[in-house]
Amino acid sequence: MYKTSARGYLCLALALLVSVTLFANDFEKQLLGNINRMARDMHLASRAINESGNEGAVAALSRESASVDNLKRLIASLETADQIERASQQIRMYGYRVTNQAEKRAFEESLNILESRVKYLAQTENPQLMANLNAMQALRKEFEGKQQNRVGTNVSDRMQLLARTSATTSATAAPRKTSRSSEAQLGAHVINGNTAFSVYAPDATEIKLHLFKNAADTKGVEHLMTKSAAGIWHKILPGELYGTYYGFTADGPKTPGFLFDPARLLSDPYAFANVDHDGKSIVVDRSFKWTDQNFKRPACKDAIIYEMHVKDFTAHQSSGVKAPHQGNYLGMLHGKSSERVLGHLKQLGVNVIQLMPIHEFDNKFAGVTNHWGYMTSHFFAPECSFASAKSGQAVKELKTLINGLHNEGFAVVLDVVFNHTAEGDHRGAALNFKGFDNPGYYRLMDDRKFYWNGTGCGNEMRTENPMTGKMILDSLKYWQKEYHVDGFRFDLGTIIDKKT
Repeated sequence: MYKTSARGYLCLALALLVSVTLFANDFEKQLLGNINRMARDMHLASRAINESGNEGAVAALSRESASVDNLKRLIASLETADQIERASQQIRMYGYRVTNQAEKRAFEESLNILESRVKYLAQTENPQLMANLNAMQALRKEFEGKQQNRVGTNVSDRMQLLARTSATTSATAAPRKTSRSSEAQLGAHVINGNTAFSVYAPDATEIKLHLFKNAADTKGVEHLMTKSAAGIWHKILPGELYGTYYGFTADGPKTPGFLFDPARLLSDPYAFANVDHDGKSIVVDRSFKWTDQNFKRPACKDAIIYEMHVKDFTAHQSSGVKAPHQGNYLGMLHGKSSERVLGHLKQLGVNVIQLMPIHEFDNKFAGVTNHWGYMTSHFFAPECSFASAKSGQAVKELKTLINGLHNEGFAVVLDVVFNHTAEGDHRGAALNFKGFDNPGYYRLMDDRKFYWNGTGCGNEMRTENPMTGKMILDSLKYWQKEYHVDGFRFDLGTIIDKKT
């Protein structure tokens, strides 16, 4: 009996030793693999900044940011002094092998991340780890002489570069005559007799564009899209495809955090018109003749702001507005010479109208009427339920409203909701963002099935991610330029990162 127990304990000890050894070897491989990928993405980002223009640069920087995040998650699994020492030795060995600028930056970023982890553990769990921290500081000094002529070596520097890059990038940039320009603009754009479709999905392995004649069609014409090095998929088709309905299907990794489903039709995150929050996107003619050139915004100190809901303001019979304008965009232009609607606002002395959310939103979020509009699904498309129909009319009718308000002396401010979206938490369907780049657009928990929910609305947009921050800036500039909007009110603005 005793001999059998001893033999069993010996086998158990050997099994544990093998398991620990295998775990250590696996971690070391993962660590080196992550550092190498980070160096590669840093190299590609630097090249994109120099060669591919703003759109490609922002996308490449987004991939670099994702690589850094992956390494942070891996190093966050370290707990013991032995694990930290192994990681430190692997980074040291990598440092001796660096041969170019990207590898130097990857080495230093890896050391920064490991040092932050050790500081945290030493301050909260094991003060003895200060010895490991001192060893890493010595390692840093050892390589200081090898780290000369660094350019943007830390994440903050790269994010600042991104901010400068994003600030000059717009979804409405003037089209050039090259196909490369057509591919760079996200969304659907009619350029030089062709229609160009572009969508960002850096980790997707296949994206298909689907075109439909009608909004209710279930079968469309498929077109396989092409992926650029920056993670932007594009397809250029002949003809001005105004009035065409479209969507995408996306396939890719099935690992935790990704929600690729090649059987699910996704709408365009950059759609300029969409059929409700969960329908197809529309190639829409955005041309409009503006007559508000002489309008001047009131000074901030003189602003008298009236907040209103587009539908509610004229939905009741007391407004005097009849169908078909009752409760929609054009209804707000009624009553100029009366005591109702516009006449009422003039009597109040109002000079700024703040519209509650008019980005396309989910009217029935989680089965509950969402009347106010704070569940945005598309940040470039006007809410279609406020228009006379749902096949793109909202674009012209909202422009008509803003043009008319300007000509009557009213500035227009939009209430915008960039802190969360209508896709909700892990129970919510993938409408667009989730299906293309779930870990890029949203802040995920350690169990990547779940979402951070500081908004109380199911998710938080990962605004610190370069492409998410770019999308927000693109949207703001789009509404200012395309719709002549005068300002914005940010809902739950503290959820948005400071750099964005």
